[in-house]
Amino acid sequence: MNLKDVYFTEAIEEFRGVLVYTFSTKYNSHFTTKSIAVGKATAWGKAGNGGGADINTITGGAITSGVVALYSNDGCYAALKTNGSVSTWGDSSSGGNQTRSGTSVASSLTSGVVEIFAARYALAALKNDGTVVTWGYASNYGSFSPAGLSGVVDIYSGNEAFAALKSDGSIVTWGGLLGDSSTASSNLTSGVVSVTMAYTGGTGSRSAAALKNNGRVITWPTNSPTGGNSSSVTSDISSGIVVIYTDVYTFAALNTNGRLIYWGQTGYGGNSYVAAPSLTNIVSVSCAWGVYVALTTSGSVLTWGLSAYGGNSSGITLSSNVVKIFRSGSAFAALKFDGSVVTWGYSPYGGNSSSVASELTAGVVAVYGNSYSFAALKSNGKVIAQQRLEPSNSHCRVS
Repeated sequence: MNLKDVYFTEAIEEFRGVLVYTFSTKYNSHFTTKSIAVGKATAWGKAGNGGGADINTITGGAITSGVVALYSNDGCYAALKTNGSVSTWGDSSSGGNQTRSGTSVASSLTSGVVEIFAARYALAALKNDGTVVTWGYASNYGSFSPAGLSGVVDIYSGNEAFAALKSDGSIVTWGGLLGDSSTASSNLTSGVVSVTMAYTGGTGSRSAAALKNNGRVITWPTNSPTGGNSSSVTSDISSGIVVIYTDVYTFAALNTNGRLIYWGQTGYGGNSYVAAPSLTNIVSVSCAWGVYVALTTSGSVLTWGLSAYGGNSSGITLSSNVVKIFRSGSAFAALKFDGSVVTWGYSPYGGNSSSVASELTAGVVAVYGNSYSFAALKSNGKVIAQQRLEPSNSHCRVS
């Protein structure tokens, strides 16, 4: 058993804190916080977007107890309660008032909800009868699911679209460009097990990839340069794929032999782009905007993509003993077997950890990242966090 996993599990059980996961676009990372214990929801931050005001008053006191999970998109929060009801607050156009185009869906959210999924400006609730309730921004951002949708067992979300996985292995899509899966629909009627969506913000720069139970990958739309057109790797992704990743410009698919197949808008950064190395013996992959980081069976790390954001890891000791990779919006942190951590990537967002380097030489059991920074949990219960550095004017963001 991996010692890191043991330490991580013990720390979570003792701390009884929260688990956080994200989905990201080129410009934003969205965080969904799921509580371990039933309790009260508390929020702070910008008023009008879920913080600042007295949320207990806004929600009529509904979130003072019985909350089992919190979900968020770009501007609002949704609290799921033990009785299957949902309370929301924050930006009304993003879903804070449970309406779509002025029509309330609140009566459909009073019971039976088992999970909530977030696009940038919309929310989708999966109910215990397999139906779906959607609400949020009135434009084409996923707030309108197809009429009569039922038999749903899971939902996948992107920046402006949703894909519902049904019990028969088919998927139904809606919202934005990726909501139109017509170019791939004949291959999406059965056997689908997961969907991955990529979005870069440019016109047509949206792609989706569905993984099927036979290890085949289906992509759409076929005119997208960011991976929707997978014709260059058709034979490589026709079977044996176990997981799909995206850096929003490309897709990477890991097969059963540990080989990573990579396609899409490769080399988009010009001279600032580090080309992909030989991608074999891979066990896991972490990716951020324009960057991939792969952990190999030997405990070494391979990096490629935009240099400033982590594609270039030269000078960083990553040749062995790495057990897990973590990321912020534009930087990476590698946790090693001895409990030490090394970082690289965009310095203001956690790539430069020199200010806390002495605390990262040993004893770290887990690392957490948001869009702008990292925090490390140590075996003695101490949390190490670094103050965000301000970006210099000379730094060039991806446009």
